Formats: sequence, structure tokens, C-alpha cells
Amino acid sequence: MEMKGDMGPRTCTGCGGVYTPHRMNQKKCSQDCPGRPDEERICANEKCRASFAIAAYPGHGRGAQRYCTPNCAAQASRWRLAGRFRRYGGMTPEQFQKIAEEQDGRCMICRKEPVPDARSWREGIWALEVDHDHLSGVTRDLLCGHCNKGIGHFMDDPELIRTAAAYIEHHRKQDGPFRP
Repeated sequence: MEMKGDMGPRTCTGCGGVYTPHRMNQKKCSQDCPGRPDEERICANEKCRASFAIAAYPGHGRGAQRYCTPNCAAQASRWRLAGRFRRYGGMTPEQFQKIAEEQDGRCMICRKEPVPDARSWREGIWALEVDHDHLSGVTRDLLCGHCNKGIGHFMDDPELIRTAAAYIEHHRKQDGPFRP
């Protein structure tokens, strides 16, 4: 089998070292490329914003390192969580946990345990979302992402949701064209 392109030694775009690629489109020497040892970065933690050298935080994936220390990364995670709850009318993580406990850790509409979004780090009850009325801003209950987004896509309009339910019921019976 003949391969197109040059698979000879290349210069790594991450650390600048020379390596032999395993794939045609490979640009870095390895998945754990440390990046340039002299590269300075700014900590992604908004409370810190210290500059640090990549070599100061050894470990896997140093090329993608965003925080100056593991402790700084943990603090940023707690601040992100607190920020998420500030958006919900001042609800605290403890209040969220209490509501989730009252709902048995399930969505208030479908009664299923929440499944984390593929793009989210949240698991368990933390994958539940706080539902709120878009007109008044009043917090309602905790919903799974599917139910919360569904209500949002129906613009919080009960009549539109009832019409959609009638549409689905009609087509399950296969009675011909739907007439609302």
C-alpha cells in the first residue's frame, strides 16, 4: 500500500523538537507534548491571573495547561459553580441540593435521573438545570436538560405545548392530516 506525502522527520509545532509522525496530519510530537519550555502563560483563574511557565506544573497534557497550580484549578471550579448559582436569583449550592433531594434527584417533568450533557463536566444531581419563568424570572423547579430546553423552545407558552401534545397524539393514532 503506497502512502501519499512525506512521513519523514518533522518539527513539532508545540515544543519545537524533531519527531517522526505516525499519521499524515500529525502536527505535535505526542499527545502529551509539553509545549515550549520557555512559554509563559496567564492563569485562567480570574481571581489569580498570575503568569507561569509551562515547566512549573509538570504532568500529563502540559501543552494544554490553563492554571498555574492544581489548587488554582480547584478554586476556579468552585468559583464557576458559585457563579452558576448567582445567575439563578441568588440560589446557593446548598439550596440547590435541598431542592434536588426533595425531587429525589430526578427531573420534575419526566421523573428521570439527569444524564450529563456531553459538553458538561456536571454529573449526578449537578446535571439538573434550574428552570425559571422567562417573563417574571421566578425560579421554578429542577429539570433535566431535555425538558428544560424543550420548554424554552416552546417559549414557555402552555397553549403551544398543549398544541404540540395534541399533534403528537394525533399522529400516533394515524387519523390523517392534523387540524389544530
